[in-house]
Amino acid sequence: MEGEDWVQTDAAINSGNSGGALIDLETGLVVGVNAMGYNDTQGLNFAVPTPPLCSILELLKAGQNPSPPDILIFFASDEELDEHLIVARVLDETWHDAVNVGDAVNKVGDTEVYTPRELREALRGRTGVTTLGLWLDGEEPQVTIDIAPQEAILSRPINSRKCSTA
Repeated sequence: MEGEDWVQTDAAINSGNSGGALIDLETGLVVGVNAMGYNDTQGLNFAVPTPPLCSILELLKAGQNPSPPDILIFFASDEELDEHLIVARVLDETWHDAVNVGDAVNKVGDTEVYTPRELREALRGRTGVTTLGLWLDGEEPQVTIDIAPQEAILSRPINSRKCSTA
């Protein structure tokens, strides 16, 4: 959960009701989809925020795979550069050609990104060469990376254990 964006709520989220809408009672708007809560706590529950859900729905309507690409990078935080994603570790050779430890990723194309979720959302639905903006020692170079979404979730292999009925 570190570095991810969540909507924290004190609404009860019990086992089995994940996936339900989290609604702002003042506006009537859906602000997220209930996802999880911590065991042995009261009022410490979380929902996936609406923006990624909206982009997934738009991609599905357009007949595109809404899966984000694998981003095999760990990010660190730096109080002086808190508005940037500081690369702490690169786990994939595809990304190694574009970014290095210590680089600060701040854009995908013209879209500014500040969190790992924003980076993932800016890359969601993209295929092919994509431009990343970096911030290095006061300069803003751009690098390119070849992006492909993960395999669509319904196309991924599943565990074929047999289910039994009671």
